[in-house]
Amino acid sequence: AADGIPALLIRSRLTADPAGCFVAASGQDPGRITGALLSVARGTLGWFGPLAVHPQAQRCGVGTGLVAACVGSWQRRGVRLMGLATFPGSALHRRFYRRAGFRPSCGSIGFCTRLATTSMPDGIQDGGQLPDLSFLYPGLDISGEAAAARACGAGLALTAADGIAIVHLEPTVQPAGMGYVPFLAAATRATCDRLLGAAEHVSRERGKTALYTRASSDSWQTIDALTERGYQPSGLMMRMKAGENPSYDHTG
Repeated sequence: AADGIPALLIRSRLTADPAGCFVAASGQDPGRITGALLSVARGTLGWFGPLAVHPQAQRCGVGTGLVAACVGSWQRRGVRLMGLATFPGSALHRRFYRRAGFRPSCGSIGFCTRLATTSMPDGIQDGGQLPDLSFLYPGLDISGEAAAARACGAGLALTAADGIAIVHLEPTVQPAGMGYVPFLAAATRATCDRLLGAAEHVSRERGKTALYTRASSDSWQTIDALTERGYQPSGLMMRMKAGENPSYDHTG
């Protein structure tokens, strides 16, 4: 781990998108790392974080340079919408990302549920064919993250004909006793419920006592689906975005 960031999170992000890792080094000592940024280009949609700068190198342009390098790379790779999540109560972070061209978009709400008796829903595969996710955002491709979850031992990619849930069963952002769903997309409410049920089941089978995920505060139907399954709100982050159609997640 680095500064509280689990090593498995770093490894899984790097495996999902090696070209999305950016590192800054000291001009006086090229062997000394002063900052790093991890990002994943999901086809046309890019997401970055974590971003970390050594305390002695802060307020010297290191973070600005890392973000600029990431954004420039994304533009060359065909990313059309870029985003991040940051602390809603930090004016420092908001100002920093606004200067980089990002604007507040919506909240990112954490949801958690305790796991009791579970069963695997019909029609869900572990590692099946990835569905076309253009219904969510044209050109969206999460094949890198789906493959990385298994390759790094972080978890699984559960698929249906019209949806997918990536499930982390080893700690990436969550405590050891909890499963985590970093990505879930479903074309229908029925598929959403089945994927959630499958994520709960594989987490329970792995000995987890709870499951954690996040949802856009603008995606009311997603919040309804989670709430009706007994998920409770657990923490708020701010999503900031730049590019085309930033309100894409203001949908069902």
